[in-house]
Amino acid sequence: MKRKCLISSLRLAGSPRVARAIAAGMLTLAVGVSSASASLLGTAGQYGEFILGNSTRANVDAQGKVAVGGNANFTNFTVASQQPTNTTNLVVGGTLNASSATVKGHIITGGNATYTTPTVNGNFSSNGSVSFGSGGTVNGNVRYGTTFNQNGATISGTITGPVATPVPVNFAAEGAYLTALSAAQVNALDPSPTFNFSQLFINGDPGANYFNVTGAQVAAATGGFNINAPAGATIVLNVSGSGFTIPNTGFNLSGGISVDHLLWNFYEATAFTIQGSARGTFLAPLAAVSTTFGGFNGNLIAGSLTGSIETHTMNDGGGVPTFFDGELRPVPEPASLGMLLVATIGGASLLRSRMSAA
Repeated sequence: MKRKCLISSLRLAGSPRVARAIAAGMLTLAVGVSSASASLLGTAGQYGEFILGNSTRANVDAQGKVAVGGNANFTNFTVASQQPTNTTNLVVGGTLNASSATVKGHIITGGNATYTTPTVNGNFSSNGSVSFGSGGTVNGNVRYGTTFNQNGATISGTITGPVATPVPVNFAAEGAYLTALSAAQVNALDPSPTFNFSQLFINGDPGANYFNVTGAQVAAATGGFNINAPAGATIVLNVSGSGFTIPNTGFNLSGGISVDHLLWNFYEATAFTIQGSARGTFLAPLAAVSTTFGGFNGNLIAGSLTGSIETHTMNDGGGVPTFFDGELRPVPEPASLGMLLVATIGGASLLRSRMSAA
């Protein structure tokens, strides 16, 4: 059945959001994303920045691993400052254009790499051409796919090529899974937080708590986000809308909840701006995210990323871990999804029959 016809049939029997969630789940099954990952966020849960499209970063630090599905443009950007050097900490699906950037650990790129004044504390592997410039150092081996220009860079290890290097992240599959996961969190019956005096007040109970929030409310919360829940509880904020700005304000957690149990799900957004610092994982697989300054505490998952926000693996640069470790609603399993599709489409057919009879 074609996807368009499927969604049309589902809309006769239920919410368009449910239709999108089911269709996204079908897409996930089609690409065969494994659910065996230790993180509910899939491979993305291992990265401080997991960007499905392009990323442009300058004059800032990422404490965690970075993955970019499209092209990466880095200027004076430090990758994986708090990570070991014996792991792959930068993966780029497209081309890498870097100047005076520092990477702690190994690098793998799917496309060409142009890297001026490199500082790489690990191996460098590219499936395309590699061109260094203006000196710099690679403290490891270099593998290239087509051509290689050393251009004065110091290479401590061996230089091998042309040779292919597998890219360890399937960005298309992970993107489909993340989109389905984002849609699966949304339920129109979930409560909304209280908005007073330019502040959002979210009060949660033990276990998983889901709230519906509008992008307009988020943008208007210039007085702060006040999130209260007991230790071990999870708060998921499903944010509707697009094109808003998250203000530079306080993200106040109380009652025992930790930052690694807070997730903001921007399931509709195609673009938004983070004006300052933020706490909690951002799941925004469709969104072009712009940033200005400040510190981000959580997994930053987006369609694309620009700006100079610093991403932290530890809350505010120290303390407790920031990567998401809470509960989420699952993407429908194949059997459940199939039963849901049959029941929903059958219900839609019955409804059409009754409408015709009337």
